Amino acid sequence: MHEAVRQLIHDGLVVQQANCRPVVAQYSSEAIHEVFEMRKILEGESAYRAALLIDRVTLSSLRQVADRLGEANRGKAWIRRWADFDERFHADIAACCGLDRLAQDVGRYRRLHRFFNRVHTTCEVLNQALAEHVAILDALERRDPDKARAAMVNHIQQWQKYFVQQIETEA
Repeated sequence: MHEAVRQLIHDGLVVQQANCRPVVAQYSSEAIHEVFEMRKILEGESAYRAALLIDRVTLSSLRQVADRLGEANRGKAWIRRWADFDERFHADIAACCGLDRLAQDVGRYRRLHRFFNRVHTTCEVLNQALAEHVAILDALERRDPDKARAAMVNHIQQWQKYFVQQIETEA
């Protein structure tokens, strides 16, 4: 339990003051903007490298899930399936980039994204995200590293705008 809390503190999801209980971190729009700037750098590079290294089995599996999501009825169950796919999609690309440390850092920033995602998403915005994932998959399947990077950066930039706007609206 203590190790799990330490990891959450390390990842920036929990804060703890001296002699106080840990509490869930609050994020400003500036902090969210910065998290997504780091994701663009890290995941853009991982997509670039993965375009050259990712295996056909992984690509086929990701494509099948994306296709099923595109055809499925939207609702709470769909959002859960989407969240699982989104995690796997980004993790698989990072895992195929050929650099373990880069993949680990992508995972760290993805944990922050997952935190934002649970609070602020709807089926409507996830439809856009699915289309963005398909564009990334298209570039990976064509083995085009420049387009893979550009599609990934565009995808993350769209979510950066969305989450910053959500936080500013709530303030």
